[in-house]
Amino acid sequence: MRHLLKQFIREAISRTPELPRRTVTIDDHKIDCEVADTDPARLKGLMHRQELQQGKGMLFVFPWQDAQSFWMRDTHIPLDIAFIDARGKILNIASGEPRSETPIKSVSPAMYVLEVPKGWFSLRRLEPGSIVSFGE
Repeated sequence: MRHLLKQFIREAISRTPELPRRTVTIDDHKIDCEVADTDPARLKGLMHRQELQQGKGMLFVFPWQDAQSFWMRDTHIPLDIAFIDARGKILNIASGEPRSETPIKSVSPAMYVLEVPKGWFSLRRLEPGSIVSFGE
């Protein structure tokens, strides 16, 4: 069973097309994001990337608010991960270490998850409660 799941994930990842982009703003700080809004794109995320430049990120969009849990198993760069509710309020921000299998979870149901280079939020003094604008 585990082998079939791994095969499904590999196949889904290999078929992920180039992702759409969107500018996300938090307190006048802009981030150029790739948008992962399909199951294959959310599964792949930032896996196997070797870098993520400052000012860049990935926005995960889910069809509804739910408890979210991420891990960094195949991610090679340290990240900050913000869990965001349907109204755009940051619920919690956590750091993820490369290749860690430790779950990183939302403290409440989240509809969006934003991944940026580690330290991005603290350098800008952004905290839970900040409001995210998702621009079109």
